Amino acid sequence: MGNMIKSSLVFGVTCGLLLSTSSQASQWFFTPTMGYSFGTSDVELADTTPTAFAAIKEGEHWGGQFGMDTPDPGQVYLLYSHQTTDLYRKSPEQPKLTSLAIDYLHFGGSLRFPKGKLAPYITTSIGVTQLRPSKALSTETRFSMGIGAGMSYQIADHLSVQAEVRSFATFIDSNQQLFCDVSGCLWQLQADILWQSQANLGVTYRF
Repeated sequence: MGNMIKSSLVFGVTCGLLLSTSSQASQWFFTPTMGYSFGTSDVELADTTPTAFAAIKEGEHWGGQFGMDTPDPGQVYLLYSHQTTDLYRKSPEQPKLTSLAIDYLHFGGSLRFPKGKLAPYITTSIGVTQLRPSKALSTETRFSMGIGAGMSYQIADHLSVQAEVRSFATFIDSNQQLFCDVSGCLWQLQADILWQSQANLGVTYRF
């Protein structure tokens, strides 16, 4: 029930931001980003006695946003993020289980609070998460939502820099088995949501 309430709250805020930024655009923008992914939920490994857990290795990612400014002031945008990392078993040795690529493709909206050249903002997004392991294991694509906050600083007429933090919630049914092949499945999640957070830096060009 708690996860359902949290999901409904995030969805409601997302819809509100997207509706509030739906007016005529004043300017297009593109923001390439780089950052660090961390804070991923632990997952239970299938068919292990005693129960063992795995985690996604923290590390760098890259991505970008393409969208438009609106006179609210706000933004609507399409976001893409890619991380190449590893899934490892949580133990003192931390053995690698498989390589893993994580992609987010989201449609989002932001509300900005400009004060001169400085513009703090909050943002939410909805879309999909794709988890692609190596070997012959199955690729998993799931619905996800994101929420974040950041700050941008204008350094020229068409150029600004930004720093932000985001969290993504990927929705997976409780006790769902993932990454399967003909011999069985690698993951068994004992949760409804897989969380991952990001810290990002970007440079925005408006045109």
